[in-house]
Amino acid sequence: MKTIVKATEDSVNNQLPTFFDDFFTRDLFQKDRNSTGFFHPKVNILEKDHAYEMSIAAPGMSKKDFNLTIENNSLIVRAHKENESDEINGKFTLKEYNYQSFERSFSLSDGVIDVKGIKAKYNNGVLCVTLPKSKEWKEKSFRRIDVV
Repeated sequence: MKTIVKATEDSVNNQLPTFFDDFFTRDLFQKDRNSTGFFHPKVNILEKDHAYEMSIAAPGMSKKDFNLTIENNSLIVRAHKENESDEINGKFTLKEYNYQSFERSFSLSDGVIDVKGIKAKYNNGVLCVTLPKSKEWKEKSFRRIDVV
């Protein structure tokens, strides 16, 4: 489960050696899977003043394939698409892509997200989820301190 947290410069810089280590040591034909063996789509989370914007790479799906829920203070993103068995006159000599089900969960800190305001849209292979910050959190997280 991922937790939505603010990135620091150190946390971003520490990913660079891992990227190169993975690039040179992993099997180039290995599918992107998590430890359970299921497809694990890539996710970007951008923090803005009033919301977090999450982008999940999920090409080949349609909006009806997604199911987003809030469970036990977590955002659960599920997608399921049946592989279509179109009648093809011939035999594949190479078939590298297919559509797979996945599930990702993201822990939501208490009071940070306005759960009723969460919105999602799917466009061009990317599921975009907007998680607005709660009014109370925005008021708590910013306070001007006067210097005397």
